[in-house]
Amino acid sequence: ASAVLMMSVKKAKDLGLQPIAKVKAMATAGVDPAIMGYGPVPAVTKALKRSRLEIGDIDLFELNE
Repeated sequence: ASAVLMMSVKKAKDLGLQPIAKVKAMATAGVDPAIMGYGPVPAVTKALKRSRLEIGDIDLFELNE
């Protein structure tokens, strides 16, 4: 099991916490149910474009559909 706690940089600093990550972009996408499990492909493509990053710039992906 795992959990992620997200908040603004200001809130983290107010609580005395040091931010360890930054959300640069996010995206959603819908695909035909016949290709179950494929949904992350167009969503990741859109998020990479929005963030001006390439897939090789990312060390690890955690995808949950």
